[in-house]
Amino acid sequence: MSHERSGSTANEKGCDTDQKSACVYPDACIENTLYAPDRKLNRGLIERLACCDWIRHGEHCAITGATGSGKTWLASALMNAAIRAGFRAKYYRVNDLLLEYVESASNTTLRTSKKKQLNRYHLLMIDEFGLGSLTANQRADLLEIINERTREGGKSVIVTSVFPVDVWASCIGDVSSGDSILDRLIYRAWRLNLEGPSMRSRTECGALEDPYGKKLKP
Repeated sequence: MSHERSGSTANEKGCDTDQKSACVYPDACIENTLYAPDRKLNRGLIERLACCDWIRHGEHCAITGATGSGKTWLASALMNAAIRAGFRAKYYRVNDLLLEYVESASNTTLRTSKKKQLNRYHLLMIDEFGLGSLTANQRADLLEIINERTREGGKSVIVTSVFPVDVWASCIGDVSSGDSILDRLIYRAWRLNLEGPSMRSRTECGALEDPYGKKLKP
């Protein structure tokens, strides 16, 4: 599913830039967002986020919703809008980010280099937050990453999760670490909660209209 609605538009061509290597949905464009009533999307907020002022101000975004609701696609579309506006952005699944980060743990020079590398990006996308438990070391690393991005004006983070923000502390698995991470992130985060059935089940997104072939003539 490269974009939410089937069919191409002139706006899709504008997405075909260097985000091909930065994002899980490199062709996702805000202009192709499906505003079906059952999704209960805040169109005004989405269009405002697409203007990227929140990134200029070091703010964040939290996108939540059930599996298949289109969280990663929408986050990717916002990331692509940021790249088109000239910002540097990077996509990570949370586990991949922490695995990559821990590789620098044994060497101060490597850790400093890794921090500088991540801080080059104006926007860091952390996908699939809350899936799987975190070790004590992973919690400490995640806190360090978020702390680096939120101090001194800060760099932006966009987080997607199947869990509502209210239970993110439980997902982190430790009260102290959870409070420290969320205190730095949530109070400056715009929130979008996606509702409705799975996007993969919608015919507008490529689902088969007659999967059992009941309408086919013999």
